[in-house]
Amino acid sequence: MEVWQIILEYLRLILSWQVVIGIALILFVLTFKKPIEDFILRLIRGNFYGITLEAAAPASQQKEIKFDEKPLSLTDPERYVLEHPKETIQEFFQLANKYQFERIYNIIYGTQIHILERLLSKGTEGENYINLVPLYQEFIKRSSLMTVQMSDYLKFLETMKLTETAFKDNNMFVKITAFGADFLSYINTQYGVFVRGKQF
Repeated sequence: MEVWQIILEYLRLILSWQVVIGIALILFVLTFKKPIEDFILRLIRGNFYGITLEAAAPASQQKEIKFDEKPLSLTDPERYVLEHPKETIQEFFQLANKYQFERIYNIIYGTQIHILERLLSKGTEGENYINLVPLYQEFIKRSSLMTVQMSDYLKFLETMKLTETAFKDNNMFVKITAFGADFLSYINTQYGVFVRGKQF
């Protein structure tokens, strides 16, 4: 058989209607892959031999999302404050206290937290200043900050409004404040056992 006859046979095979239709189908599927997938997912009824197909409309498959009638504006917070003055004040103080608690927790020593816990256990009576010396000495031992005086060590707690001092029978007593008790409650809730591991 001549070479040109072989080439003609191959061309006749390649250009046969079955091959052309097969290539066209492959190209069609590749081109319209996503629409076809979407149609198949929405297909709810079909009659294979009669080629009757029924699919749900795309909109009926989408979940309805409800938006507010209008977006928030700058006046919305003002309206909330006017309509909920007590709640706003309460939320403001809670936020302000949390800020103060975090700020204090970042600079307070672990032994000062132990002092607050001890004062809390003493209630309204407070603790004699002298009885707090061992905790101060523990601080010196851990930190080696020999230049820190006990008065300054305790003054920090008073400056932060965690404690207050009172005199009784010529003795100075240190008491925890309500703010100090709230501070302890906050850090125990937020940090739990890690409070015990705080430095110094």
